[in-house]
Amino acid sequence: MPPEGRKALENVRFDVHSTKTGHTGMLHGVQAEEYEMVMTMQMPEFPPPGMKFVFQLWNASPGETSRIPALQELAAYSKRVKDAMNP
Repeated sequence: MPPEGRKALENVRFDVHSTKTGHTGMLHGVQAEEYEMVMTMQMPEFPPPGMKFVFQLWNASPGETSRIPALQELAAYSKRVKDAMNP
């Protein structure tokens, strides 16, 4: 990386927060809960608050995994991948 690019990245600051919004809904037959993730990026070139990204994420409610076989399969796959990749 060029020195000027490295210098510009030294002054970048990130802040990430995730919260449960309390909203629930039915998505494609799956009861889901909404989470919001807010990421702010501050750079000297941008005035405060810099750049702000807001993501709304919907996750299946805990009881849905036992009700829907496809979610059971996805949960089992995710666990296998996590176990394999975790040193």
